[in-house]
Amino acid sequence: QPDTPVIVLMEDLDDYLEDDEHGITNLLDGFQHNQNIVFLATTNNINSISERIRNRPSRFDKRIYVKPPTEKIRKIYLESIAARSKKEVIIKDEWVRDSDGMSFAQLKELYLSVYILDGDYKETLGRLKEMTIDSDDYEYSDKPIRKKSKLEELLNLDDPPIPNDCSTPIGNA
Repeated sequence: QPDTPVIVLMEDLDDYLEDDEHGITNLLDGFQHNQNIVFLATTNNINSISERIRNRPSRFDKRIYVKPPTEKIRKIYLESIAARSKKEVIIKDEWVRDSDGMSFAQLKELYLSVYILDGDYKETLGRLKEMTIDSDDYEYSDKPIRKKSKLEELLNLDDPPIPNDCSTPIGNA
């Protein structure tokens, strides 16, 4: 149906581009005749995406940086992962404090590496801290990414939502 709006979501766009940048650019440019298609993409590394993709109008017109979770949200998220474990896991305040600036994906990796794979906490934390995102490459917006639900408005919740399945959220995986 030609008038039906379509949203195409490409999670981890940088992974697709490694394999077939030419094919992706053809895909993005090939739908110009249909004005009802909106392409959305996520990436953990905007700098790995070539200028011809990220800075060309009609491919991706806006870049939005999704801020890392707050201390309160990091604690809730880590505790929610730990609650699903068959092992007795206690999330230490140190983890919450040390994980400042980390994405949900990094928090999940920290948990898995230390509690499931018995990795060294400090070594894992150091490795994950090296995986930084340069927020200067994104536009900031004071507008919410999504409208608050009535419940969130009633409870006056200002923190970003925790992913329902405790997996990586869109934008900063």
